[in-house]
Amino acid sequence: MKNANLKTKNSISILVLAAVLALPSLSFAQDAKPADEQTKKDDSPATDKNTVVVTGTKPQNQIDRQSYNLKDNIAAQTGTAADALNQVPSVNVDSEGNITLRGQSNVKVLMNGRDSAMLKGDNRAASILSIAGSDIESIEVMNNPGAGFSSEGSSGIINLVMKKNRKPGKFGTLMMSAGEKGRLNGNMTGSYTTSKFSLTGGLNYRDDGRSSTSRMTRDTINPLSGALAHSEQSGNANTNRKSVGGNIGLEYFLSDKDTLGFQANYATRDTTSLSNRKYIGLDSAGNIITNYNLNSLKTDNRDDYGIALSYDHNNGNGGKFKTDLRYSVSDGNGDADDYYQYDLPSINHYHDVLDTKSDLKNYLYSIDVEQPVGQGKVTSGLQIEVNDNSIKNYAVRINDADGIVVPNPNRTNTFDSYQIVNAAYFTYQQYLGDKWAGQLGVRVENTDVNTFNPTSNIASSSIYTNVSPSAFLTYDVSDNGKLRFSYSRRIQRPNAQDLNATPVYSDAENVKVGNPNLRPQTTDSLEVGYEYAKGPVSYQVRGYYRYNDNVITSYSEYLTGNILQTTKINSGNGQSGGLEVNLDKKFLDNKLAVNLNTNLSYVELDAINSTKSKISGTTMQGRMRVSYDITKADKLQFMMGGMGKTYTAQGYNGGRSMSMISYSHQINPAITLMANVTNPFDMEKTKSVINSSTFNSTTVMNTEPRVFYVGFRMMMGARPKGQSDDVFPRPPHGPGGGGGPPPGM
Repeated sequence: MKNANLKTKNSISILVLAAVLALPSLSFAQDAKPADEQTKKDDSPATDKNTVVVTGTKPQNQIDRQSYNLKDNIAAQTGTAADALNQVPSVNVDSEGNITLRGQSNVKVLMNGRDSAMLKGDNRAASILSIAGSDIESIEVMNNPGAGFSSEGSSGIINLVMKKNRKPGKFGTLMMSAGEKGRLNGNMTGSYTTSKFSLTGGLNYRDDGRSSTSRMTRDTINPLSGALAHSEQSGNANTNRKSVGGNIGLEYFLSDKDTLGFQANYATRDTTSLSNRKYIGLDSAGNIITNYNLNSLKTDNRDDYGIALSYDHNNGNGGKFKTDLRYSVSDGNGDADDYYQYDLPSINHYHDVLDTKSDLKNYLYSIDVEQPVGQGKVTSGLQIEVNDNSIKNYAVRINDADGIVVPNPNRTNTFDSYQIVNAAYFTYQQYLGDKWAGQLGVRVENTDVNTFNPTSNIASSSIYTNVSPSAFLTYDVSDNGKLRFSYSRRIQRPNAQDLNATPVYSDAENVKVGNPNLRPQTTDSLEVGYEYAKGPVSYQVRGYYRYNDNVITSYSEYLTGNILQTTKINSGNGQSGGLEVNLDKKFLDNKLAVNLNTNLSYVELDAINSTKSKISGTTMQGRMRVSYDITKADKLQFMMGGMGKTYTAQGYNGGRSMSMISYSHQINPAITLMANVTNPFDMEKTKSVINSSTFNSTTVMNTEPRVFYVGFRMMMGARPKGQSDDVFPRPPHGPGGGGGPPPGM
């Protein structure tokens, strides 16, 4: 963005602070020996070795996260990232790709521990529906992330750890599946590793679609007369998504201590949606005053690509140094043709045509350092992230009567935003006796965001600094049980479009307008938990509490002409708390594995434009997974879950259910047949309710039932003759390989 102010005093000061925080560890990170050759125990204070299988997922807890391995989950291997995420406790993804964690949507999603343009803003949902689940090695859930991660994401962070095979030799995997209505899904990965380098890559293709039906009723209240105006909308939509992508990674082992890394990825996806909607509006006397049909054809073509360079150094004494440079882009072109056929208030047929171009660039540079100090460990680092976002909308109206093309200023606008975040963090962790382990950390982030709308000549600028402390404490109650305590402060920054003050009409009755005065939301989160694992039984019980200030929420109100305007505002404060329980149990000589997850939570928010001062309520969320080894070659998996109401400052979103059945048959050690049915019981329905002093509305959407896939997976490869893994140097990465702070975080 040309109008952005890139050099501010705050930016300079935060860089100085970053250098101050990083210098102590940078000096340690060379080949200096630690005060003690090893910590008091053999494993790092941040890592647990308790591992429990949860119906195809394998959670392995660290001090600030839970990690779930999905390699044996059939649905994750045959589906998208959305299907993989829906296998993880307390994570839900709806049919549109929207993610919630413990029922809250303000979730930060990372890939290999880092930001990506394809997972930002409006791009994220579409990307989650196109990324192949078989490309994901594991999913890390951080309800209270440590200081080594971005402070953004008031509900927590979900990290997608992508596959990276470093076993010596040549390996490959081919997966293909197909379904009714022309659905097709294919994925191919390969790796070649020697004593000097590791080369990995993959290709994927997906052609998938869903149909849905929707119905909305709305009553508008005249503030003067109290009379009601009623409207109803009903419609259906068919959406098809095609995506093709590839990635390649190269790690060159300079020595046992040093590794150079390079990664590149590219993906293109096309989304086409055909929909029909019927609208009827009535006055307070019940007379029809508005009646029209709307037929829409919308297409979106998007290209995502990125490159990453990294250098890792392991001094051999427990010290690690990593620097990482990344660049990612998401370019999109969208076209929408909305054909209105009005019968009332007068006969009028016309096309509203909209052309949208969007360009999002993300630049990221980071340094992470880890060094043992005495009985503990110090980590620190700095990060600079730049987001350059540009959106251009051009709209015209074409009347059927004369065919004249007229520019539509209500939907034509240009919006640019430029955001730079400079961050520095510092953590210290160590054992406190034989049973206690702790970690303290602080992250400081300075944000400089500038926006400009040439159409309306509206510009805004905001600079702010946030300090985010975090603390973790564990206590070994026994060899099988552990207590956990954690605290972190998080923020939620406004999205670029949330700041766009130019009205953007999505259709004749709905307009969105941004709020350039929107401020970040802050969240203080406290959690305490107990976990137990012994033999075929494991369980985790976690209680949590969150206090939110400057809550960012959607606010809707009616304008003259029966137009509903929606914007984002800071609505005050709110609090929430809950109890989450996760239970795993194996039966029948470990042939039957059952996982039960439940989350009972309470939410209280300041109400907006309502007769109530507070919106509050209790929500129950639950999921059951069952995996049964019918024979040594046959496996059956079943999942069913549901989520209750989630509350907003103007109402609530209704409960949502999901279900999935999967089956696999292993023909031989290399080839496996797989089948998967999503939504077999037609349970995926969503409901949204707004209750305010001026209007009430209810929207219900039902997603296509019983989406069926059948396919196979074939594995190939072998290590070099006469050699084992031990003769090859291991790159100095943490678990998951690449991205994120050093291991032990």
